[in-house]
Amino acid sequence: CDTLRTFPRTSDGGFHHDTAKEGQLWLDGVYMALPFLVTYGQTFSDTSCYTEAANQIVIYASHLKDEKTGLLYHAYDEDGSEDWADNEDRRSHCFWGRSMGWFGMAIVDILDYIPADHPKRPQLIQILTNLIEGLARYQDAETGLWHQLVDQPDDPDNWLETSCSCMYTYFTARAVEKGYISTSYKQMAIRGYKGVLNHKLSIDDQGFASLKDITRGTMVRQDCEYYLQRPRETN
Repeated sequence: CDTLRTFPRTSDGGFHHDTAKEGQLWLDGVYMALPFLVTYGQTFSDTSCYTEAANQIVIYASHLKDEKTGLLYHAYDEDGSEDWADNEDRRSHCFWGRSMGWFGMAIVDILDYIPADHPKRPQLIQILTNLIEGLARYQDAETGLWHQLVDQPDDPDNWLETSCSCMYTYFTARAVEKGYISTSYKQMAIRGYKGVLNHKLSIDDQGFASLKDITRGTMVRQDCEYYLQRPRETN
């Protein structure tokens, strides 16, 4: 926890993705630290950890949310010096599926620890709600899954990606279960769950399960084609 207290930040307090990524916020990075931070806070009765984790979610969302779609871009660069941040908002260009999965899972996990009367709690629930509402617009009607680039289902190079579909299903189900979002979204989670089982899961002759079409780990890039051409792994 002492490492996080002194970790380099953007001017508004967001943790850099790592010490070599000065000024950069990567959406998937929040899960690397924030669930640990609130667990630490509960274990050692350090309530400042709850506020820090909540602030990080708010800061990341403020830079990465797209108001039109409700989705979140992969990354932000404070000074705009990265070649993928060549627009007015200094954000990357693509809505990468798994990055939003890590972000949504971080929020539902954090909410398990942050006290009910914490002043930032309603804001976290609203950020989660906005994300789920955005994702609902892009759930594949036939399979219940989501694409590698969530907002481009009609691109012939795009494909239904398993890890983001699992993540969205998980945090949507948790949000419904905890009462953070309308119960009408239960069907969204059920369709995602069934979609993974029906289209991505296989059982071999020895009874071992495998999940296919999981994108390999991904850097931030300007060209969305980079994300579409990432290798697809099993398990």
